[in-house]
Amino acid sequence: MTLPPRTTWLTRQQLRRTSPFFLLLDRSFGFRLLIAATLSFLLLSLVNRFDNCHGADPSEDCLTSNYLDVISIDNVESFGFVTAGLVYILEAGRRKENEHHEKLSMLLAQQEA
Repeated sequence: MTLPPRTTWLTRQQLRRTSPFFLLLDRSFGFRLLIAATLSFLLLSLVNRFDNCHGADPSEDCLTSNYLDVISIDNVESFGFVTAGLVYILEAGRRKENEHHEKLSMLLAQQEA
């Protein structure tokens, strides 16, 4: 039995930086927001389906009827919170990279002093 070759963090990061999806994800806030909004809509749709189909009186067509019931005034706050949370998660890499740049510049400044 052969083991798969071990990849290092550096090789995974280099592969990630060449991927078109991750390049767009890293460079475009609008793309991150679109992905977060889509995931938020899917998550709220799943919760809505669960709520409609697992009650005391589920109908036969609960999975296919009123799929866009998620889009309502009642769900705007939930949609906003979930989307903001997902954008925060999607921007974690950028925050970590900025933190590393700040630490590197601080180390270089201390080395010069």
